[in-house]
Amino acid sequence: MNNDTKATLRAHFRALRQTASSSEPGAADKAAEIFLDKIVLPSGGTVAAYCAQEDEIDPFPLVEKLAKRGLRLCLPVISDPTRPLFFRAWKLDDTLCEGPLGILEPAPDQPFRTPDLMIVPLIAFDNEGNRLGQGGGYYDRTLRDLRARKTVQAIGYAFACQEALSLPSDSTDQPLDGVVTPLGARSFIHHA
Repeated sequence: MNNDTKATLRAHFRALRQTASSSEPGAADKAAEIFLDKIVLPSGGTVAAYCAQEDEIDPFPLVEKLAKRGLRLCLPVISDPTRPLFFRAWKLDDTLCEGPLGILEPAPDQPFRTPDLMIVPLIAFDNEGNRLGQGGGYYDRTLRDLRARKTVQAIGYAFACQEALSLPSDSTDQPLDGVVTPLGARSFIHHA
């Protein structure tokens, strides 16, 4: 699928996401409850969250609940646009710094962490676990790198309106293991 088609899909689903963000009060709280009810959390593990950008569904209500359950938290850090993300430890009361793309990230003095579960932002997803992101490939590179070393769950976090009938997928794309929206959760089974 060419870049023009992906750009058109991104524009369409960004518009839907923007409408949902302004018209669905309480969506983040509902999604957090569903996540905690349906997703198996890594016992004593580390969960990577994200800082919501634009109209992404806010993972903060979920992150607060995960912290209360004793899970370690981390956030992604961009070191180089061609490399996988890496993760630094983060606690709810830690001050965040602005990264190179204007995204908040933990301070450079925070220790590195390797997540067991990643809460993944997205523009769109489909019922096969395909994900349409911003287009930089950060999460695909990161998941490929992590999955080569260990088992890590990638759970998309989105509004229900971000579901597409079908999304393009190629050899560089890394599928999601599941998706949580304010309306429910879904798991995907991938065949090697």
